[in-house]
Amino acid sequence: MFSQDEAGGSGRGGKDDDTRKSADGVIKPSLEPDPNRKPEGKPTEKEPNLDESKKHDIDAENHAAKLLAEYGYGVKQNPSRTEIPANIDSKKYPDYLVEGVPMDCYTPQADTSERNIWITIKDKVEGRQTDGVVLNLDNLSKEKVDGLIAYLQTGDIDIKGIRSIIAVREGEIIVIYPK
Repeated sequence: MFSQDEAGGSGRGGKDDDTRKSADGVIKPSLEPDPNRKPEGKPTEKEPNLDESKKHDIDAENHAAKLLAEYGYGVKQNPSRTEIPANIDSKKYPDYLVEGVPMDCYTPQADTSERNIWITIKDKVEGRQTDGVVLNLDNLSKEKVDGLIAYLQTGDIDIKGIRSIIAVREGEIIVIYPK
């Protein structure tokens, strides 16, 4: 796992410019870490008729947004249509803007294969739902996370238009792409 410095610096000292991306393309936090910071926007609400799996996914989405905000990332949860860049399909709504980049949260189940995780990310990005993905990996063992990171970082990721994959697991931030 990466420390905060390896994952994109800390606060303004880690920024290279106002684009919030370093020369290597990594989206960097624009704020100092703060354990009390919350994302802007509204957390996703759980409707009473949702099944337990969907409720778990919403909890994971809200948790990931809060963790990114605590680490200093500018996070807007559930942005309005007018805040979403024009390259995103007008019928789709990414879960967040992370430092202005549209990102969707995905929480794979423990038995999801690395390839199926990659396919889901590819479908989200190439389907113009998002420019990047926040993976909540709390359902996965450390061994599975290590294998997934190796899988996603080996060779060309082959996802047209992807800007970032950031993972959260057990309170840590892991920048998977760009590496």
